[in-house]
Amino acid sequence: MMKYVLTGLLLLLPAAAAAQMPGIIQESSGTYSPAFFVPAGGHADTPTMRRQKLARAVALRSEVDGFLVTDGGVLTDEHQRYVQRKARDILGIAR
Repeated sequence: MMKYVLTGLLLLLPAAAAAQMPGIIQESSGTYSPAFFVPAGGHADTPTMRRQKLARAVALRSEVDGFLVTDGGVLTDEHQRYVQRKARDILGIAR
């Protein structure tokens, strides 16, 4: 069950982040200017930050796979709490 939840989290990570964004700021001058998101908290998520979040989510997924092997296919309560805490940290959600 937790495997499916985490897989869904990884697939929805960009969509969830975009849903929390009040708008997209994009320069419209003639020169190249990459778009970036400004969430409600006022911190801009740059493309580099998004890549780092994705890399952290992929690393967490690998950790969960290891936990599932050692836990016999079902995460222990301790591992569930750990994964939830790390996922909230990656998404920037306060507890």
